[in-house]
Amino acid sequence: MKLIVIDCKSRTLVDMDNSLQPYLSLSYIWGQSSLRSVSNTATLPEPCEKTIEDSMVNVIALGFRYMWVDRYCIPQDNINEKHSQIQRMGDIVCKFNINHHCRCGP
Repeated sequence: MKLIVIDCKSRTLVDMDNSLQPYLSLSYIWGQSSLRSVSNTATLPEPCEKTIEDSMVNVIALGFRYMWVDRYCIPQDNINEKHSQIQRMGDIVCKFNINHHCRCGP
């Protein structure tokens, strides 16, 4: 299973072909952010939402390097790939070590 994850140390999106590599997943409500999703790029926007920034710090503090976040790891501009990834979300989230769920905003 090919998987795109955030490398929290380099702030880039990487293909994780080795499904044995540990990663954490983040589930959160996107809200009304004016920040764009990543599209055809390997780097995260500067700055990311505070939720993402804080989560990357936590991932590293917990001794991990990689994090899966649907907003950035599912290609939002490719309908077929987006649909395929959404269909696999259960598998993606079930293979994580820790799932960080948070709600931001009022």
